[in-house]
Amino acid sequence: MSKTKQIDILTKDIASQIDHKLYKLVSDELAYSDIDLESDELNILHQYLMKNVVLKLQTKYEGW
Repeated sequence: MSKTKQIDILTKDIASQIDHKLYKLVSDELAYSDIDLESDELNILHQYLMKNVVLKLQTKYEGW
């Protein structure tokens, strides 16, 4: 297997783990917050927060 393929597989595995951990972290933070939301609102906010965290990280690392 080529090094590029190995790196791609590793990248995919790491991204999957980060996605899972980010989902849990956002869920935990929302659970501890005092924001009063309905179920649908909570789901929308959860998606919004996850997306914005990823965008902030992307912005942080763009110059690398």
